[in-house]
Amino acid sequence: MPRARFTLRAAPGDPVASRRILDAGRRPPRRREAERVGANRKGINAVEQKEDKELVQVLMTRAKLNQFHQEKLSRDALYNAHAAQKQVARANMLSAKTLLKAVGVEEAVKLTEETSYEFNYMMGRKRAEALGNPKDLDSMLYAYIGELLDAIPWVPNAEFIERSEKKIVWGNTKCMYADYINEWRAEVPEFLTDDVYKVMCARCSHDHGWANGFNPDIEFKRVQFKLDGDKGCFFEMTAH
Repeated sequence: MPRARFTLRAAPGDPVASRRILDAGRRPPRRREAERVGANRKGINAVEQKEDKELVQVLMTRAKLNQFHQEKLSRDALYNAHAAQKQVARANMLSAKTLLKAVGVEEAVKLTEETSYEFNYMMGRKRAEALGNPKDLDSMLYAYIGELLDAIPWVPNAEFIERSEKKIVWGNTKCMYADYINEWRAEVPEFLTDDVYKVMCARCSHDHGWANGFNPDIEFKRVQFKLDGDKGCFFEMTAH
């Protein structure tokens, strides 16, 4: 199973590099013998093992983050992540264009945001229920970033700007979806118009939806958006 990495930026020259930056990753699991449940004919005891998870603190450079992302992409030899993500962007471009033939751009943006939010709210709710509806930030951290996003090859490792018991500021400066939207925009500007671009951007309500579904008591805000021209996509999660 791939290890989950939760990493803060500490690249030379970065304005936040002077801060103490934490990496909330997983140590290799400590396995312990829980109960002897029997033996086979050769007399070898079978044991039930339990995996303990812990948060650890390390410093990590941007170069190391990029290395981890390349390793993650290399695990996707069968279904190339770059080709797949370009086709995801293409499909979203076509569906946005189709929707705009039926309604105006404001309605298209509204419908797209609502649909993406509703689906991901449902998925966040289902995951929370499966975990017993935990209320702490760490549980959301593991469930969304460690389990869900880390399993998607084109999603880079999360970078943490701030992390405490009550508040997490996280995100990343790399986004393959944004890269391929802009690549398609350069290739077919007559098709991927400004209105199509706005509708494609509206799909990015998924983080907000999943977080609210998992725990509606946690305030979730997007504070930077790469497709708006910011350096990346960053989010604040605050527990009250």
